[in-house]
Amino acid sequence: DVVAALRIIKQAEGPIVIHCWHGSDRTGTVGALYRIVFQNWSKEEAIEELMNGGYGYHAMYKNLPELVRSADIESIKKRVFAP
Repeated sequence: DVVAALRIIKQAEGPIVIHCWHGSDRTGTVGALYRIVFQNWSKEEAIEELMNGGYGYHAMYKNLPELVRSADIESIKKRVFAP
């Protein structure tokens, strides 16, 4: 799902809004991976913003920072930028 979201963002011709049910955790995860894949942020910088950037991260979703931390970024990039 993350690759699909990042591909949609890549193909967008203008600004795009990302939102989940509460607009925080899953949105923040896609945002964190966007920062890493498109803006070359480190995983830890992106996770810091995800958790402490004022976007409403809920500590009960500890799996989301771990998802970012364990993501195979090179594989994601290949899939996102594939023709």
